[in-house]
This record gives sequence, structure tokens and C-alpha cells, in this order.
Amino acid sequence: MRRARWMAALLACSGAAARAEKPPPDPVLAAMQAEVARAQGLSLGELDRPYYVSAAVNRSSTLAIAASFGALVSARDQSWASTEVKVRVGSPALDDTNFRDTDFALEFRQWFSPYRAPVELDPDALRQTLWLRLDDAYKVAVERIAHKRAFLQTKRVEALPPDFSAARLEPRVLPPQQPAVEQARWTSLVRKASALFRDSAADEASVRFVSSVERRWFVSSDGALDRFDLPSVELTIQASAQAPDGMEVQAGAEWSGRGEGDLPRDEAVVAEAQRVRDRIGQLVAAPVMKEEYSGPVLFTGRAAAIFFLKTLGEPLSGPRRPLGAQDRGRLTDRLEKHIASKIFTVRDDPTQERFKGKALLGAFPVDDEGVVPVPLLLVQDGVLKTYFMSRTPTAAIAASNGHCRGGRGAPGNLFVEAAHGISRARLKQALVEMAKDEDLKYGLLVEDFQSGRGSWRDGGGEGGFFDSSSSGGVRLPVPSVVYRVSPDGKEELVRGVRLKGLPVRALKDVVAVGADPAVVNARSQGERVSIVAPAVLVKDVETERPNPEQDIPPQLPRPVVAR
Repeated sequence: MRRARWMAALLACSGAAARAEKPPPDPVLAAMQAEVARAQGLSLGELDRPYYVSAAVNRSSTLAIAASFGALVSARDQSWASTEVKVRVGSPALDDTNFRDTDFALEFRQWFSPYRAPVELDPDALRQTLWLRLDDAYKVAVERIAHKRAFLQTKRVEALPPDFSAARLEPRVLPPQQPAVEQARWTSLVRKASALFRDSAADEASVRFVSSVERRWFVSSDGALDRFDLPSVELTIQASAQAPDGMEVQAGAEWSGRGEGDLPRDEAVVAEAQRVRDRIGQLVAAPVMKEEYSGPVLFTGRAAAIFFLKTLGEPLSGPRRPLGAQDRGRLTDRLEKHIASKIFTVRDDPTQERFKGKALLGAFPVDDEGVVPVPLLLVQDGVLKTYFMSRTPTAAIAASNGHCRGGRGAPGNLFVEAAHGISRARLKQALVEMAKDEDLKYGLLVEDFQSGRGSWRDGGGEGGFFDSSSSGGVRLPVPSVVYRVSPDGKEELVRGVRLKGLPVRALKDVVAVGADPAVVNARSQGERVSIVAPAVLVKDVETERPNPEQDIPPQLPRPVVAR
């Protein structure tokens, strides 16, 4: 009881200190503050009352232009808005969160609301939406805490950390950002670049430009008061085709940044579109790697960045297991133990907006709970030092480090650093020598993974989950560009390669890294993340045989229109 009162007092003190600053007035923030204050008075008879309430509003303004085979297929300038609310009942020591309820209807109500936010964000209309959402969230919370208490009465729980921690909150009401966009230029360019695929092997091809500004407002009952913009631009080229045997192949290119100045010149985009067009033809004609493989694999470029995101960044996310969840060993359980080769040091720093001139879109001024992020030393010389924390304590770490994203601790800008990095040529030679030592005819070099269909590549498509208790471990996405490297150094493009799950010790099996890190902006669990990572040579990776059942190609060839 004394612990609960102490934590409540600490929360109140942090809120009072944060409210001492008076940021400029904003009608959206004012409406949110009014409804958060009203929601603190919610009650249902003798049931628990709220001790913490928060509300977030997200508004996105997006210009999207896409063309396929030289014709404009989409040109939209649109906006949308959404709201997120949180009502915690009970106390910081024990509340309704961190519990996997078996009432799936209640879980559904928690995450999916029928109340839509007004795009215009009229204060009165916004208050109406927040009123309904907060009321529903409170009703869900009192049901959940009753279920959680019943669970605790019937289950033995060895260690139960508090459910919520105090945090120092600094209001961040930042100036709006609205980068200028030359719509006519990008409309002309996507048409021109996509027209290059008319005389290619591609069945589908598109070039897409997206300029977006995401604005977030956040208010909490303990003093958070935030507003900031996250501008971004993206240019992607994607093409796919079916080989004669029916197997689908993909090729693509992408650029991203905060403004038009981060994107390449028109002639560079056209040249890259030609390269992607040629690559699709090469993949269609490439041989299928029908045999299974077990041996060294060299990941370079974007593939190396996604390798580290899936084997390290995502496994160090969401460290608190909810009550009722299956208890399985995870990477976050190995604090102060070796989890990787001793050559590695890994940091995460969302405060950095650029690396060697390239935009890092994983940067953010405050996290989803209003906490200012701090740089983290995640892994030092192969030893796990910490992980991504929200305001949900774990048995080992009590306080947030400002990395709450999507409701859980998660990466922002992930920096992988390694001692004694070597050139690509030396990495390739090391790959060949390791293959020889294993009596293999070749080694594998992976340059890229298949991407999702939507805007923003999602870290390599589906399947990048982590489960360190299973035999599969980390499941990487499907590679899109793979070479067999023979003993004489010759690279042969192949298709049909699928990687088996990597074991938990995969990071310990890294034997060499490159000297020049790549910068990759991607999506992880729906959130922006940036990875700065070098090429990496892994000692032992296994592949699967390709699926023998493929879709039959179209009966008629693609139409060719005379020009």
C-alpha cells in the first residue's frame, strides 16, 4: 500500500513539474486536455476509478502519385485522422494492463473502436469522439482488472513487477513542418520511369512517390503535453514477373528522406529504373536453386540491415510478458550475458536525425507516452546491456528509456557497430574460403528481401517474427536477390531461395562484418525505424527447397501496344 501511494505521489509530482511550462495555445490540445480532465471523474459505483488517463490524436496529410507502364494510375492528396486513448484503473502497482485476457471480445473492444476522428479536427467534434472512446475504455478497464484479480487468485506468480512507472515529462509543442513538393515534377518522373517497363519481362511494375506529414498530439493526466510533426518523402520502384515455371520474382529500388532534397535527381531515378527492368529479366531467366543448403551466407546492403532488425531490434522489443501469456525464453531474459559475437556494439539513438547526410526516419522527439527518448547502449562487445523500455516496468528495469512505440518498447534508430570491418571484396573471399572448408561448391550472398505491397517497405515482407523457444528462432523474410558465389569468385544469380529459421545463437555465428554501413529506413510492427548496419557474414544458415507447386502463368502473353 505504501509503495502504491509513493508511486502515485511521484506521478503527481512529475505532472506538476511538467505543467509548470506553458506552451503556446492549440485548440486540439485544449480539447484533449478538457476530455482527459473530465475522464478522471469516471466512476461505476464502487468499482475502480481511473488513476491515469491519456489521449493521442494522429493526423496524416499525404500526397501519393503512382504510375504503371507509363500511365498515371493514382494521384491522391488526402488526409485522415485517428485517436488513441488509455484509461488505467487500480494503481501503478497493480492495474488492468499487462494481462492477456481470455475474453477476446474485450480484447477486440480495446483495440478497435467504431468512433472515428474528424479529419478537420474541429474541437467540439473531437471532444465528442474522445468522450465516447474514453467512456468505452474505462468500461473495458474495470472489466479487465476484475479478470486480472481473479486470475491472480487462482495462479501462483513468482514475481509481479509494478504495472506502471513514474516518468519525467517535458512538454514538447513544436512548430509545424510542411515541406514543399513539386507535384508536376514527380508526376512527370513517375510516368517516365514506369514507361521503361513496357518492353520488359515484368508482368506488374509501378513507380510511386509519396510525400506525407504525420502530426501527433498527446495529452496525459500526469502532465504530458506534446505536438510534433514527422515529415517524410518516399520514392519506390517495384516490379514483379512470373518465370516460365510459374515462380514469381521481384525487383525494386527505393529512396526516402524528410524532403525532396533527400531524393536523387531525375536522371538517377531513370537509370535505376532501367537497372530494375534489367534485373527482372535476369531473375526470370535465372536458374532455380533446387537443393537445400547449409553453410555460410553473406548479407549485404539492405539485407544486412533487415538481418539485424529481425535478429536484434525486434527481439529486444516489448520485454514485459503479460500475465497469462505462455512463458518462453527470450533474448530480453539474457541481460549481462553474451548474445552476439564480441566484435559487436549496438546502440539505439532516436535523437539523431541524420547519419552521414542521410535522413534517419526512426527519429522522434518524444515517445508514445510523452517521454523524451535517451540514447541506449544495447549491446557492448557482444554482451546485452539493456532493451527497449516503455513505462511498463520489468523485473530487471523499472523506468522508461523513452522508447514506447505502438504501445511497447521498440527501436527507433538502430546503429550496429563492429570492430575490424573489412571490404566487400575481403568479405566475399572469406565467404568462398568458408564454403571450401565445408566442402561446399559455393557460398550464398543475399542482397535484398522481398517487400510488402504497400507504401513503406515493412522490413522485408511477412514472416520476420522472433520466438527463441522454438526450433525456428528468427524467421527472415524471403530473399529477392541471391547469388551463388563459386570458388573462383564468380557470382550467379539464382531464384527460389527461402531461408530456414535462424537459431537463437545466430548473432554469435557472425564471423566478419563490412567496413561501410548501409542506412535503411523501414517499418517494424507498423512504426518507422532506421537501421545503420554493415554487411555481415554468418557462419551457418540453412535454406529450404522451393515450393514445387507454383501458379500457372497467364495463358496469353502480356499485350504489347505499338507506339
